[in-house]
Amino acid sequence: CACASPQGKLTDSPGCREVRKLLVQWLDADEEPTPHEAAFQPKAPRLRQNWSHEENEQLFAIVAEHGPRTVEWARVARRMPGRTAKQCYLHYTQQMAKAARDPEQVGRRRNWSNEENDALLNIVAEYGDRPVDWNEVADRMPERSGKQCRIHYCNHLAPGLVVGDW
Repeated sequence: CACASPQGKLTDSPGCREVRKLLVQWLDADEEPTPHEAAFQPKAPRLRQNWSHEENEQLFAIVAEHGPRTVEWARVARRMPGRTAKQCYLHYTQQMAKAARDPEQVGRRRNWSNEENDALLNIVAEYGDRPVDWNEVADRMPERSGKQCRIHYCNHLAPGLVVGDW
């Protein structure tokens, strides 16, 4: 491509800027780019930002259009400015899927209740000596992810956990 240097990096010539501009317009048409065109797709900024309520609603609506099991995350990301496909996938599967009934609760942190602690201890006890599948545990814990269950159990509830001064 005339816009790429021998090292494969994009140059910043006026013609290349025009090509990028046209490519962005074309990508916004919600069509699949060819592999060559996809190589020139602008990247989302690397800044870490919390998800806004509006972004949560937009992501939820986009996923609902396609169905959560058949989503093409690259297409979703094209409709979510400033978000990558991986960010959309992780946010939906780790934050939104459990709270799909109440999008207002997405991203809100709350303390573990005594009932949740007891339920988590009972579920983990069922595994006995087998390794714990934290995603299976999370399926039985409403509004909690596998990662949340594992971290809470290991840091607060595990038998033999030594708490106190060193």
